[in-house]
Amino acid sequence: MACCELCFDEEHIINFIKDFNTKGDCDYCSSKDVYIADLSDVGEFIRECIGKAYENVDASGLYWDPEEKEYTAGQFIDDILIDEYSIFSEEKLNVDEQRKLLDDILSESGPSWRDIKHGAVDPLDGGSTLLVLRDEFHGPDSNKYEYSWQAFKHSAKHHARFFDLGQAEDKREAILEPVLLLLDEQSITLPTGTTLWRVREEGPDLPKTAKEIQNELGPPPLDKAKHSRMSPSGISYMYLSDTHETCLSEIKPDVGVRIWLGRFLTKKDLKILDLVDVQAQYPDSIFSPDYDHDKNWATIFLKSFAHEISRPIKGESNTLGYIPTQVFTELIRSKGYDGIKYKSSQRPSGVNYTLFCGPVEATASYDLSIFTGITRFTDWMRLTLLKTVSVQAIEYKRNVSMKMRHFLQQFSVASDRYLLAPVC
Repeated sequence: MACCELCFDEEHIINFIKDFNTKGDCDYCSSKDVYIADLSDVGEFIRECIGKAYENVDASGLYWDPEEKEYTAGQFIDDILIDEYSIFSEEKLNVDEQRKLLDDILSESGPSWRDIKHGAVDPLDGGSTLLVLRDEFHGPDSNKYEYSWQAFKHSAKHHARFFDLGQAEDKREAILEPVLLLLDEQSITLPTGTTLWRVREEGPDLPKTAKEIQNELGPPPLDKAKHSRMSPSGISYMYLSDTHETCLSEIKPDVGVRIWLGRFLTKKDLKILDLVDVQAQYPDSIFSPDYDHDKNWATIFLKSFAHEISRPIKGESNTLGYIPTQVFTELIRSKGYDGIKYKSSQRPSGVNYTLFCGPVEATASYDLSIFTGITRFTDWMRLTLLKTVSVQAIEYKRNVSMKMRHFLQQFSVASDRYLLAPVC
């Protein structure tokens, strides 16, 4: 018996049937002069595709409840193919006809009675077997994305830090390729005119000009750039936040400390790796030749990865613990990104940015960006407001919040010429 292309809605099954290049009359939907294929051929294809993603619940060994004497998980194949994947054409076949066709497909493609008599086993048992997602129990912790990231971290910490050594497949970019492909979906544009904030503890002397103030609130001078999450000592990036409250939470100042709060506006569109709004990832259809089983855990990995990138390092030296994120950041820079957006580890609702722009080096008689590849931060943003504040009190709740009072005066930058205008 034969079914036809019009019996199905699943494009890969339709293409499989068409590849036989045989036309005739369908035994199920009664269509005439259409592409047809034997039930056994279609069944073998469906069985192969089911095996990519599912296994017999008995094989998993994880879902049997000895007290209730029943399985705690599992789906029948008709639930998967008819209800979940909707492989059949609802226009040509009603539900009963779909189930009849599926039963016949499984029967024709399974082992014969003679084979069964000689010990052959139908893994689908004619459709009555409970199926579960293959590797469902350990998949979130054992997939190519997790392996890729762990191997990258180990290489950066303990194998080679400044140059890639060994064969091409051992280079860190090659090791991290599965993760980088996922991160392509996380690219966003930070538009011109975006407001970002930066803070620092007030120095002994308040700068006298707007340009001096802007430079003071920019990335630290190269000889004062300390070891941090995204950059090692001596490499200076611009760390900013979405609000001044987030900034204060990040630096955790003591009561009575005077703080400079700077509000910046971006002067150009910036390409950003967004690790805050993680995009859901789904595998291709199990009937697609591009089906990737590990993709079932891609979203879980991305969320875990984004959390790891933003959290403080505990249990080991910061010097060692931040090396993977520092090397990762340089790799992201090499891909043409201008920065990374990630959640604040100190304020759950807060967002931080690391932008790959550096300080204005006033002592340099030549443009260092020619050699470093890091542009001056003033090419990307400008200071529009300066506030001087003092931390009056700190309330310790589930999430730390800070009460502040403003004093002295606040300044705004009137134009790109950085002229100060007092704000009352």
